[in-house]
Amino acid sequence: MAESDLDDVITTLQQKAGQLKMRDAELSAREAKVREAERKLEAEHQELDKAREAVRKEAEAFESRRKEVQQREEEAGRKEQDLQRREQEFEVTKQQVRRAQEDLKAREADLARRQAELLKREELLGSREQEFDAVLAEIASRRAEIVEREQEAIKLLEQQKATLEEQIAKGQQLIDRERRLRTEEDSLAATRQKLVDEQQLVAQMKERAARPVEAAAPEAAAPTAEISCPVCGTAISADALMCYACGHRLKEEAAPSEIPCPSCGTMISSDAVMCYACGHRLQEEPAEASEIPCAACGTMISSDAVMCYACGHRPGADDKKAASVKKVLKRKIF
Repeated sequence: MAESDLDDVITTLQQKAGQLKMRDAELSAREAKVREAERKLEAEHQELDKAREAVRKEAEAFESRRKEVQQREEEAGRKEQDLQRREQEFEVTKQQVRRAQEDLKAREADLARRQAELLKREELLGSREQEFDAVLAEIASRRAEIVEREQEAIKLLEQQKATLEEQIAKGQQLIDRERRLRTEEDSLAATRQKLVDEQQLVAQMKERAARPVEAAAPEAAAPTAEISCPVCGTAISADALMCYACGHRLKEEAAPSEIPCPSCGTMISSDAVMCYACGHRLQEEPAEASEIPCAACGTMISSDAVMCYACGHRPGADDKKAASVKKVLKRKIF
């Protein structure tokens, strides 16, 4: 009875030993598969530079677990539960490896997408660099144009400066000329007044000459000394300053004395009516001045003048009535 029990135990142990061998064979096959998977993973790790560190850590973890599996296989004879637990751990590890493979594939896809994005960015950068080069070339050309325009503007400014200086010089010359003209106008006004006086004297002389000579007069009036005009031959008074017929000046007048203008201080003729610089009126002109406009230039002259003191025109009987009035305006110089 005891021998049969021992045989049963031995048979049971042999069966269990056979089962353990079969499990060892399965584990060896699984280990071979795991090793093959590890080689594939190592090849994939070599291709993926960015994911190499993470996969290496997982390989080390897997190697440590594999060693644990080997230790547990040595203890398989004693603890069957340990083998089951190891199988479960191996399944978990396999799932982790699969997840790692899926993660690697996802990372590969992400890397491919990033590489495509990098290529697009490189192309975009290339196009932008070309545009930037074109803009730089355009800026350089515009700078050259601006420099040329600045040079032209400087030349124009220099020309305008020269023109302004010439205009200022011409304006100063015109001002000096106008002052001289005003001085001459003042002297001509004085001469005109004297001519009016002489014309009145000549008119009186003509009236006297037109009167009939009385034969019974006991004493004849003393004749006035007369001379002939050297230009036109008209008989004129010996003390006349100019010929009333042709306007020839016989004697030069003394330079009129000058006085300062009470308003601005400019030196003007002592017999001037108004200051030529500021327009201040020194003396009032006679209210009742019998004047007519010159038929040639329009300047106001005496109604009995023989000739115009401004242009030299000799007015006739019809010219005194038909001429239009034209006044000579004087600009003030400040």
